[in-house]
Amino acid sequence: MGVDTAGPPAGPEDLERAIAAAVERSRPVAEGLRREVDGLSAALSAEAAALGTGDAPGDGGLLPLAAALMRGTVDELAELTAGRLDGLDTFNVVLFGRTGAGKSSLREALIQGTGGSISPFGESDWTTEVSEGQWRGCRVVDTPGIAGWGRTMDRADLEERAREALVAADVVLLCFDSQSQQAAEFAKVADWIAAYGKPVVAVLNNRNPAWRFPTRVPVGAPRRTLSRAVAEHAQNIRDELARIGLYDVPVVALHTKRAVYARATLPYQGTDGATLLKHRAEAGSTAVLLDWSNLPALEGLLGAALGRDAVGLRLGTLARQIAGAYQRADERFRTHVEEPVRTLAEQSEIGIERMLTLLGAPESAFAADAPGRAARPPRADRFQADLAALERLRGGRFDAPPVGEIERYADHLVRAALAPEREA
Repeated sequence: MGVDTAGPPAGPEDLERAIAAAVERSRPVAEGLRREVDGLSAALSAEAAALGTGDAPGDGGLLPLAAALMRGTVDELAELTAGRLDGLDTFNVVLFGRTGAGKSSLREALIQGTGGSISPFGESDWTTEVSEGQWRGCRVVDTPGIAGWGRTMDRADLEERAREALVAADVVLLCFDSQSQQAAEFAKVADWIAAYGKPVVAVLNNRNPAWRFPTRVPVGAPRRTLSRAVAEHAQNIRDELARIGLYDVPVVALHTKRAVYARATLPYQGTDGATLLKHRAEAGSTAVLLDWSNLPALEGLLGAALGRDAVGLRLGTLARQIAGAYQRADERFRTHVEEPVRTLAEQSEIGIERMLTLLGAPESAFAADAPGRAARPPRADRFQADLAALERLRGGRFDAPPVGEIERYADHLVRAALAPEREA
């Protein structure tokens, strides 16, 4: 996957331009992937149809198994690309994480919402639908929080909604908070995020109200103490993600609630409207309050990543997943078809070689002018042609004597039986 040569955007205000460029550059690459997948799927489907579903004599059921594996590969490719190659007219950012970690607040801040989707008083399992919004030209998708699935709705249904949103994601924002990072969070991340291979940014929602609030913590030492605590939380997230195979994931610390206060559209519909007005007044402007939330750092990070490699960020994962599907199909064929076929072929060749040792080379055994021989069997020509084709495929002839063991044994019996008559 090539790297875009465009330079990184100057700042978060250029994110919209970077997203538009990413969408445009992705289209020709997506079409190439589509042609490749469609061509392979058509070829596999044709081969599967040619093999049919019935067992051929002596194949041990391998032909229908091969056909089933081909159809399974076609289905896997269809699942990987379903809606993914068609949904490239927008850039998809999916929020994923434990319930109560601040995903809905982050979404409201990004899309400049009214705060209506934020859970009142931090209630868990508040988000039960996949909700969308627009942020600087991209689509932001909030998913039901893990660890809260099943409290108010069917767990399987909520989990499936979150999974479908992840499949279409261009970037996943893994949302954590500073209160705790739980093992269940990383377990589900390992199950899905690492498996899908999506580009990931970890967002640490620091709930400490004093962090990055210079009017309340103006001196250096307490501010450094707050920063060290955030750094320790961020390092713990990096370590846990590395343990499940996600290395070098960038971690952006935000004060998500402060970002909501800075970006929310009035009239505010959240439960803490008075606090919003108080914070805006204390900061002096929404721009200053937004800077204190550190949300521009997240926008700048995504803008820089897109400016550096927009196509790789969007389609690199899908290309790797398609390549992985090819590799898995190859491994399944090698394990379940090629190796059993090879074993079956070796056993068959051992049997053929033993038969030829007993009966002798067919060119001599079926010779038309051989004295004392029966008439040439009707299938002799077909047998010799098939044997010659098999010998070409195996790269050498079978070791068959001109006269087989059974003929020599029969000759020996006849000679032994006639010996008294000869002597007489």
